Amino acid sequence: MIKISIGAEESGSRLDRVLRKRLRLMSLSEIYSLIRKGGVRLGEKKARQDSRVQEGDILEVEADESELTAVKGPDNSLRKIVNTEFFKRNFKIIYEDSDLLACNKPSGLVVHPGTGHLHRDTLIELATGYLLDKGCLKEGEEPALVHRIDRDTSGVILIAKNKRTVRKLHE
Repeated sequence: MIKISIGAEESGSRLDRVLRKRLRLMSLSEIYSLIRKGGVRLGEKKARQDSRVQEGDILEVEADESELTAVKGPDNSLRKIVNTEFFKRNFKIIYEDSDLLACNKPSGLVVHPGTGHLHRDTLIELATGYLLDKGCLKEGEEPALVHRIDRDTSGVILIAKNKRTVRKLHE
């Protein structure tokens, strides 16, 4: 059982959107399935996907934290992914500054989630875990891919640490 406390920034948000942000390693379909099956409680009641959460609410999610590997939030974050063999094998930084990461993507690694690819096995999720571990991400910020390359292609990928950098690079 995972307990998630709702903060002021999430107050008034839909439950499914909060879970999508917090349970980063679960696919959206897994989250909806969990809600439909009654695996998410808001207070004493089973939650619905369109339920609204308020500051101070506690969500109880019927999932084992070890199955998820990581939960994003104030108490649990993607920092745990940094210590895994998968991370050590696949996340190689070539260059880093305050706004940008350049990573050497190995062949076989997916750059972002999609059909059949969990969040935990993608380059963007590895970058998120790394930046959280270093304390480089501000509240509400997420790294973004500047470009993509196919799974079976190896090469350098640029990852912006903030939206401002993505916009500048896409100009």
